[in-house]
Amino acid sequence: MNLTIENHRYYNFKEVRGFDIFLRHPSDLLKNTLEDFFSVEVVYDFAPLLNKKLLALIQNNPKRNVYVDSNSQVTLLITVTPIPNEHYLFVVLLKGNSIGFENRPKVFNVMASCISNSLTESYAGSFTKAIWLLGDVLIKRFISLFVGMGAYSPYKIHSSIDFFTRLRSTTFEGKYFSSGLIITKSIYDYKECPNKHVGTLQSLYTFGKLFSSIDTRYWYLVDGHTSFYLTDLKKDIHYAFISADDDPDYLNRVLLKNVLMGADLLFRVENGRDLSIVTSQGYEFIHQENVWRFRNYDMLRTLIQTEVTLSDSVYNSLLYYVLYCSKHDVSSIIWVPKDLSKVQPLLKSSHSFVRSSFKITDRNYSGLVKRMISSDGATVVATDGTVKYYGCIVDMNAARVNAVKGTGETAAGLLASNGVAFKISQDGTIKVFLNESKWGSIKF
Repeated sequence: MNLTIENHRYYNFKEVRGFDIFLRHPSDLLKNTLEDFFSVEVVYDFAPLLNKKLLALIQNNPKRNVYVDSNSQVTLLITVTPIPNEHYLFVVLLKGNSIGFENRPKVFNVMASCISNSLTESYAGSFTKAIWLLGDVLIKRFISLFVGMGAYSPYKIHSSIDFFTRLRSTTFEGKYFSSGLIITKSIYDYKECPNKHVGTLQSLYTFGKLFSSIDTRYWYLVDGHTSFYLTDLKKDIHYAFISADDDPDYLNRVLLKNVLMGADLLFRVENGRDLSIVTSQGYEFIHQENVWRFRNYDMLRTLIQTEVTLSDSVYNSLLYYVLYCSKHDVSSIIWVPKDLSKVQPLLKSSHSFVRSSFKITDRNYSGLVKRMISSDGATVVATDGTVKYYGCIVDMNAARVNAVKGTGETAAGLLASNGVAFKISQDGTIKVFLNESKWGSIKF
């Protein structure tokens, strides 16, 4: 079947030359890449022109490549164009709790375009090149275009990703270290409006170079948390930025909420393991355990607020500890119950540490909180941020048996019947368990 619109002819992708080669390996690679990145299930439709509803949408707007079908499904329309005016179409369905919850079409638009361009590029070789283009290369292309669009050269962003990938595994005196770089369109704002960015700009005696061999001692000097190098990508690095942010909300300091503005970006490496790219909008692209993941903390906040009401300071502190576990190989369950009076029936045992109460928003207790959440069992945090119990053993008799889930996930799912539970695995994976009838678990 084919469709003709204004001298453009459209075909189902399963009719394209080399389709059988695409099915052997590239299709699985693309599926795995997208599932890891967006934390969703991916389903293909290689004959979208047979779908009457989708066919009508294509006829009305053939250039559109994204449809947000519902809170749990987004459709990407992939277009492979081997020659001008000839297009082969297939659909990538992204299925997952909350995937369409926030209206963020730019993310999906750019991803759909990157997939289309990669497949078109590999068409001449019957998609044999796609096995290289649809893995890490695809994600790096996507990030380069998404964060660089209208602000920076995507090629320089791509080179920055490669540079920091190498820096991540670099050691100083035999030990891994953290480091960071802020990229901005306007160094002038940092120089002339220092209060705007909550910190101090220092001019360097010795400039640094990007996209070259790594000067380990140079990059070791900034820690990527309170101190950063600063560049506009047009010249060498001539400045260091020292953050003076004393925001009590931990997450704001991790994401540099009071520093990054406009098109500013943060590149950060940690522990020889994590490479993180943060935007001023609160998006994070993190490479962890050889997998790229996309995280949107504002969207997560909206979802959590559907089940429990948290102040900004409690939410930010809670996410700080969740990310601490994720980035430090700590396995943990953190439970925020909606109704504290119904906590004990779900627990076999629980422990309290001190007689007076303390909150996760109090930085003086951060060391104690980290030890509690890293101990065996679940940690219970009230909606006002008060740490109620730690080392809690969940009564699994009330759980519905699911052979696919592990014990930790089953326990977290049970706790989420009253509030929200976070399950952090030792490999850095984070799952948020909400009201199962509405959301179920969300991986990010």
